Amino acid sequence: FILNVVLNSKNEVVKAFAGDVLAAHRRGVKVCEKISKVHVPHPADIVITSPGGSPVDIDLYQAQKAVTQAERAVKRGGIIILVAKCEKGLGNDLFKEWMCMYSPKEIIERFKAEGFKIGAHKAFLFARSMMKAELIVVSDIPDEILEEMHLTPASDVEEALEIAHRRIEKKADITILPHASSSIVCL
Repeated sequence: FILNVVLNSKNEVVKAFAGDVLAAHRRGVKVCEKISKVHVPHPADIVITSPGGSPVDIDLYQAQKAVTQAERAVKRGGIIILVAKCEKGLGNDLFKEWMCMYSPKEIIERFKAEGFKIGAHKAFLFARSMMKAELIVVSDIPDEILEEMHLTPASDVEEALEIAHRRIEKKADITILPHASSSIVCL
């Protein structure tokens, strides 16, 4: 027996589902698809993404969910701009350790060799995104920590866009995902 709820981007309960584990879950998935799917016409050069504010941007560990959706919407070789306050910093010691000690390629190889570990899985997800696109982060995390994690810091969205446009070197398509942690990107 389960009791699940579906939330909207304002963290309000839309509907509740109870009963058999699989049946109730499947009913919930149908509602989620209706309210959470974001149709992106084509992969963009630049994707600006945000988890959607507190509490889903409390730290970089939680904010990663927005990066996964942006990864689906960005062109290979493009740029993801993550805008997340991250007032509590990184959120997990193993996550920071892996992000600082290894390149994205090494993170992926190590994760495949060692298997799932809490914290390391978020490093793996970041690394996977970073293998597809450059990641610029606008947050309260000190620049030197982000740079140590192979991420590009920016003080605000305007600076992040300036960096992105210099790297793209052409007129860029831009997609914005303001509530990415509660979205399902579909091409």
